[in-house]
Amino acid sequence: MVLRIAIPSRDEKGLESSIEDHFGRSNYFTIVDVMNREIVRVIVLVNPFKEHRYGDIPRLLKSHDVDVVLAKRMGLRAQDFFKKLGIKVELGFEGLVSEVVREYLSRLNQGTRQR
Repeated sequence: MVLRIAIPSRDEKGLESSIEDHFGRSNYFTIVDVMNREIVRVIVLVNPFKEHRYGDIPRLLKSHDVDVVLAKRMGLRAQDFFKKLGIKVELGFEGLVSEVVREYLSRLNQGTRQR
């Protein structure tokens, strides 16, 4: 099963892009497909909603079958909208997209080991 992760990104460099500090003002979203804890595909999506209305970005990412959004920070309304769409949100990430994905996968592994 593929896990599809979206990360707000400052540029179109994919895994080498830096995570954008402000989710809603991101120019790009790097979408990373993970299977068996390994990255199998990377897509860079241009954010068409720089001037967005409530729900535009969550609906966009839902249309791309995103399962999880990793971000530094995000407003409560956006978090709630993602939750209603069935998309998990994890916050507090910084650095390169590749580092963010590795950190998230490490957290998943730690959670598995604790059970």
